[in-house]
Amino acid sequence: MATLSGVKDNCGGDVPAVYAGAQKKEETCTNKYKEDRTWTFTDPCGNQNSHIQTITINDDKGPTFSTGFPEDKSFTCTDPCVTVNYVKPTCTGGTPTAEDNCDSTGVVVSSVDVAAASTVSFFPGTVVTRTWTATDTCGNPTSKNQIITVNDVCSFSVSKAFSGPDINVAVAVINTDAGVKITVTVADVRTGDLRGVFFTVAGDVSKITKISGEHVTSFKIEKGGVDRLSNDVLMKGGGKNANTFDVGVEIGHQGIGQGDDFNSAVFVVAGLTTSDFKGSNFGVRLTSVTDDKGGREYSSKVTGPSVCCHYDHPKPQVVV
Repeated sequence: MATLSGVKDNCGGDVPAVYAGAQKKEETCTNKYKEDRTWTFTDPCGNQNSHIQTITINDDKGPTFSTGFPEDKSFTCTDPCVTVNYVKPTCTGGTPTAEDNCDSTGVVVSSVDVAAASTVSFFPGTVVTRTWTATDTCGNPTSKNQIITVNDVCSFSVSKAFSGPDINVAVAVINTDAGVKITVTVADVRTGDLRGVFFTVAGDVSKITKISGEHVTSFKIEKGGVDRLSNDVLMKGGGKNANTFDVGVEIGHQGIGQGDDFNSAVFVVAGLTTSDFKGSNFGVRLTSVTDDKGGREYSSKVTGPSVCCHYDHPKPQVVV
């Protein structure tokens, strides 16, 4: 403890200060109070005086999060971390620790999860802002956000031929900032020139503002009225009535050797989310499909339903 100095007697000489005790007052928490310290001074003749020194302790600074604060996390709905009811606690990074400038032993760390206002009413598709707050014994808080995202992914195959041989085509649909990204890949021992992708939409097709992709040649949007595009990119054949869709996207150009004999394509549908593909039907038009001997005399029109991992209520929780 520091002592007082510089006290002089009127008869000359320094007078030592003697600590006579202290008393706390106005204490509102462990590290927020005032302390009155009493000092006494006695000269060589026994004359005595005293002084009260008031010391103010004021903890007004919140704790500091330690290194290792949980990083932002992003999952797909098919991730093992995601179940129907919650995101597994071991996957979100755990609870952070924090240190206080006065007393770290009493620091309490808590969290509150808030879903984005624009989030759809089912899960996945949820963006959660987890606000971690570290509070010391005097109630001083420090907060820091962790973003936890669960993306809905539609990942499935269409393979049943409406016309021509069956051929397996993999389809993946995922939300992006620009819209829904659709990836279509011929995933079969056969190869073929991917010429058209057709699909139905659960919601309103008027929400679609743009369809774009490196290999997109044209597209058509009409609720229940799309069965063909240009250059005979159509979804009928074999003497059967056409399958009808809401949207058709033409890929590349007709014929082999045009420099665009594609086995896969990626395009973005602006204005939609994966929620619009719940229960959708897909169709894929393939030309120049190989036969068992490597010739390319076949064409196929394959169809199949989308498979998206939407969960209806109750909405899963992101658990600490």
